[in-house]
Amino acid sequence: LGLGAAALAVVAALYLPLQAKRTALAEVEDELRAARAAAGEVERLRRQVEDLRTRSNFVLDQRRRKRTITEILDEVTRRLPDHTWVLKFGVRGERLVLSGYSAKPSSLISLLEESEMLSDVRFSSPVTMDQKIGLERFNLTATVTPRETS
Repeated sequence: LGLGAAALAVVAALYLPLQAKRTALAEVEDELRAARAAAGEVERLRRQVEDLRTRSNFVLDQRRRKRTITEILDEVTRRLPDHTWVLKFGVRGERLVLSGYSAKPSSLISLLEESEMLSDVRFSSPVTMDQKIGLERFNLTATVTPRETS
């Protein structure tokens, strides 16, 4: 009995620390798995933040490049001669639409084309003479060019 108890004590002395190490190793492995999962989530969130930043920069850039109605109206007003009346002024997207009367509507295209804001200026319908007021009726369109950004 004494020898068996001593052998059992030796086995227990060797086994218990080994079992404690196995338990500690299992706990560390669990923590490692949890840390890897958290790191994966952090990486996913980092990519999501980067994607949102890219999208928001794109939107901000588009907004910076887009000209305001006030800018376009000011530019058109400065370029049109005094013998021209505008009855309709509209901007949809990058398309400017102008309608009105002018003593020399043929000069309007070149005057507006000189603007850095406008391109592809053209009549959208034939020019017609209004006998009542003695001026020609015009309808024209132009492309509003975006601002250059640096």
